[in-house]
Amino acid sequence: MKGSQVVFHTASIIDIRPVPSPAMRRVNVDGVRNTIECCDACGVKTLVYTSSMEVVAGVDATGVAREFCGGPEDDESLPIPARHHLPYATTKAEAEALVLAAHRSGKLLTTALRSAYIVGPECIGIKIELVKAQKQGGRYISARMPANLSCVHPKNCALAHLLAAEKADESSVGGQAFFVSDFESNTTDINVMVCEANGISATLLPVWVAYIIASLMHVYYRCMFLLCSSVGVSFAIPMDVVDINAMRLAWRNICFSTRKAHEALGYGPSLGDYVSKEECLRQTLDWAKGFWLNLQSDAVRKTH
Repeated sequence: MKGSQVVFHTASIIDIRPVPSPAMRRVNVDGVRNTIECCDACGVKTLVYTSSMEVVAGVDATGVAREFCGGPEDDESLPIPARHHLPYATTKAEAEALVLAAHRSGKLLTTALRSAYIVGPECIGIKIELVKAQKQGGRYISARMPANLSCVHPKNCALAHLLAAEKADESSVGGQAFFVSDFESNTTDINVMVCEANGISATLLPVWVAYIIASLMHVYYRCMFLLCSSVGVSFAIPMDVVDINAMRLAWRNICFSTRKAHEALGYGPSLGDYVSKEECLRQTLDWAKGFWLNLQSDAVRKTH
């Protein structure tokens, strides 16, 4: 880092299995602490941290789970919840607090960008679903999740990072957290759109059926993990097995206002390179078609 003026911290592990890997905390929290210390030691001026919109999603002190519909009240003034739905969100909230505290201490100019669900080329969520569909013989099997999420195009998210770095010395930006999103959408609808474009058969289960299946898998794999651990045997939970709390999010909208980012950062459609929702979905489909063809080609090669 010596000689660098700005550092962008974008590395993290997302693990929403019933028992997540210990590496998630080492990377997401300890890694951020190490980065702050190295920036300070090397004279780096500015640190821009990629946080997550999930840092404010969870259960309050009374046990009530929050829901966010993207109104003016769903902004950066929201408190960190008493308990997050998933350990991933807990690690991101702890890391964000470290980054913003470094600004208050005067060590660095810092900003945290709470990224929405990233939709576009190389979308992780779509990539996972296409790989599963290929293994299932060209079938996409899921449930129609009723909730909407804030979404952002990767290029727009990158532009927000650059804007934050340029304005980190301004009081309205330095030491602040910002929600960064472009539009709201239902991820099931996006996945189905991708499947239809690639000729993949989509089967959508009633959400209550999916919830029962997820509950049974959660209990089974968690018990197997604990049983194996008690006798010193290693047991890896498959990556497609999710914590039941992740399934409960299917009923809760997680959408936020981006007014603060528009006003303080200048983020939004007025940016010259800003990608619109329509263009975002078009790019997503174009990339997904190529990715699906590569999966099919790889499968053919392996059979020969």
